[in-house]
Amino acid sequence: MKLFFFSGVLLSMTLFSSCKKKEEVSLPPAQLLAAKSWKLTDTGFMASGMPSSYFSHIDDCSKDDLEIYKSDGNQLTDEGVTKCSSTDPQQTNNGMWTLSADGKIITLKKGTTITTYTITELTGTTFKYTSGDKSTGLVAYYDMVAQ
Repeated sequence: MKLFFFSGVLLSMTLFSSCKKKEEVSLPPAQLLAAKSWKLTDTGFMASGMPSSYFSHIDDCSKDDLEIYKSDGNQLTDEGVTKCSSTDPQQTNNGMWTLSADGKIITLKKGTTITTYTITELTGTTFKYTSGDKSTGLVAYYDMVAQ
């Protein structure tokens, strides 16, 4: 009986130790953006490579806002739990978004205004992008986390 019990325990340990953790499926950048809502955690400027955060100067009522990149190309802002004005709509359409073929440039178009940003990191939990001209030494950065 003891032999049967220990054989079962040994077999169970072998089976469980040989199981591999499933690897996360890597989604294309557009699907990563559209799969989550994104909350700003830091923003500021980099001058000559040195970051200078501006996040503490943002109104608290804006810090819980979410950016939403819909799969149909619409880009929305959701006011989150705390609105700066009770009459503000919960969601605002900010225009349309597209990604470059390599997923490294995001372009936002609102009316006739077109703005491009360079994506520096995009994972299932983190979205970081920059704007500006590195040749001038002044670049704005935006760090976001998935919600």
